[in-house]
Amino acid sequence: MKPEISEKIKMGIFISLGLALFFAGIYFIGMRQQMFTGTFHISAVFNDISGIQAGNNVRFSGVNIGTIENIKIISKTTVRVTMTIDESERKFITKDAEANITTEGLMGNKILVINPGTGQSKEIENNDVIAAAEPVKIDDILAQFEKTGDNSAHLTGDLADIVGNIHSGKGTIGKMLMDSTYLKIPVENAMKMTQDLSEIVWRLHSGKGTLGGLLVDTTDLRLPIENAAKITKDLSEITGSLRSGRGTLGKLIMDSTYLKIPLDNIVQVTNDLSKIVSGLRAGKGLLGKLANDEEFYHHLDHTIESLDSLLSDFKANPSRYIKMSLF
Repeated sequence: MKPEISEKIKMGIFISLGLALFFAGIYFIGMRQQMFTGTFHISAVFNDISGIQAGNNVRFSGVNIGTIENIKIISKTTVRVTMTIDESERKFITKDAEANITTEGLMGNKILVINPGTGQSKEIENNDVIAAAEPVKIDDILAQFEKTGDNSAHLTGDLADIVGNIHSGKGTIGKMLMDSTYLKIPVENAMKMTQDLSEIVWRLHSGKGTLGGLLVDTTDLRLPIENAAKITKDLSEITGSLRSGRGTLGKLIMDSTYLKIPLDNIVQVTNDLSKIVSGLRAGKGLLGKLANDEEFYHHLDHTIESLDSLLSDFKANPSRYIKMSLF
């Protein structure tokens, strides 16, 4: 009888532990699915849900506040995700909250995160629809990593070529680093230039040469400065005379009546010349007739020719015109 009692006790303990584990599992699953607490439902519409599944966690500020209850395709480009949220968290979520699908770690499970609203909107209600942000796709990230890797490979290849060229002494940098004689002449020229500059500075400091004398011996500038002062004084006196109207130039600048009589005379002369020219143009006087009357010109020319002939005949035959008698 004792062995049978022992077996029954063991069986009872085993069944009790099994039932305890069963009820504990139901409890934890129920707590996870909010089966024993008050809940409400909200949804968000996505273009791509990136592999999220029903039962995945819903988080708010890093805290699990619910689960994904249902996923339903509503069109060719949109998917509705319905969430079950703990009723005690309703007061923290507003109507302008936003749902975002992300990943726990780089390769972890998908979760839905609710980003809080501005706080100025009203508290969310049961079956409300909140805004949805497009999730970042792992494939896009991996494609970017792949592109970055390709660029890095090209970059390292180019750097390897550059380092190889430098190591082989190619190019200016390569020659500067690998050829010790490459900079010999420039360095020698630089040294010579510094020596020349040092000598020039020494000569200036010693007061040699014109510039050195100007820098060191202040007496070299005494005479030029005195001359400059005299010139500026003379210029001041000249400008004072001009301002006071002395001299011809001062009168021309300061006295507006100084040129009145000469200008009046010039005007009178120009008027007289204008009258003379007008008389000539009208044919008045001897010059006017000569300039405008062609017949008068020919008549005068004929008269001059006759006088010329008479004088020529008189010179040739004076006896014809002059008769002398003694008695």
